[in-house]
Amino acid sequence: MSDFRIRKQEKYLPLDSIKYADSGYQGWQKLQSNVIIPYKKYRKKPLTPEQKEHNRNHLE
Repeated sequence: MSDFRIRKQEKYLPLDSIKYADSGYQGWQKLQSNVIIPYKKYRKKPLTPEQKEHNRNHLE
């Protein structure tokens, strides 16, 4: 069973909280608001400065 399927079976987190997830939880953004998934760097496609800034801002 995948992590996302387990997560869907659990109760929702408080609506006013911010959720941080990796790319395996992309469908979670459709189920709840305030889900933040950082941009991923690929071997031949580095992150743009804007994507790096987005990732840094959401770590704090």
